[in-house]
Amino acid sequence: MAEGLTAAGLERLHAAAAQHVGDDRVPGLVALAARGGQVHVEALGELTVGGMPVTGDSICLRSRRCCSAAARPCCRPTPSVP
Repeated sequence: MAEGLTAAGLERLHAAAAQHVGDDRVPGLVALAARGGQVHVEALGELTVGGMPVTGDSICLRSRRCCSAAARPCCRPTPSVP
């Protein structure tokens, strides 16, 4: 069984997430995938319509619970699989 994230799987994650971002959908989103010790953060779109771009740490910027000292490392984007 393969350990970790694959490039093909991350491409499918991006394609699936991108279908939900647009003028008639949500302005932006952050998707998180983790497997085998690897973590990938996918940030798409804008925080608000016509607003700033979504970034990997947008969840931390918007949620105080996530920004507690104990949770902060989980919100830091890590390099994805090539």
